[in-house]
Amino acid sequence: MGTKTGILAFAEDDLRGALHEGMSAEEGATRELVDRLFPDRVEERVADRNLAEAVWPPGDMVYAASFPGVDIVCSQEVVFQRPSDMSALVARAGSGSQAYAHFMQSAVDWTAFALWEEGDLVRSLSVGPDTGVVENVGEALTFETPYWGGLHPVEYPEDNFLPEDPYPLPFHPPELGEAALKELFGFVIEGMPDARCVDPFEVTLSGFRLAR
Repeated sequence: MGTKTGILAFAEDDLRGALHEGMSAEEGATRELVDRLFPDRVEERVADRNLAEAVWPPGDMVYAASFPGVDIVCSQEVVFQRPSDMSALVARAGSGSQAYAHFMQSAVDWTAFALWEEGDLVRSLSVGPDTGVVENVGEALTFETPYWGGLHPVEYPEDNFLPEDPYPLPFHPPELGEAALKELFGFVIEGMPDARCVDPFEVTLSGFRLAR
């Protein structure tokens, strides 16, 4: 199945560094956050999950947490192929000066992410080998530059193996997706963490079941 993510987050300041291991969600504020995103659809409170397990919940589930200075929501229903299409949703549900989205499906090599500042879309990228560049809004962020510059090329099993149809992008989108998780959110799933990364297994989100 590969790695999949459907994450929307809001922060008063930069999100990276705002998440800390052992943080406790504010129950009332978390429920208010979910209600803003999914009005009148919460059926029941369910067991919590850590962030690493919650990034791609079942279709009728949402995992969320309102922490001091940061809100985070994981749901399949916040996934947009064009992240710019969710700007109205971000404006309705958001709190804090910055909003972030991250979507990834490594089985099809697709990734997308976006950043809003004070409600304005600053950066949105959606890219995959089958779809090509679906959306490319705003200036590339610093961590993207090596990928677009060919410094992370697609590697083939053998040096002398060249497919009939070369990979249509200069990088594998999920590799850029992991870089986006690390640089924007401050954690990784399959990428290489650095000293500033939080362990997503040590961050707990509250679970809710949604009415279809």
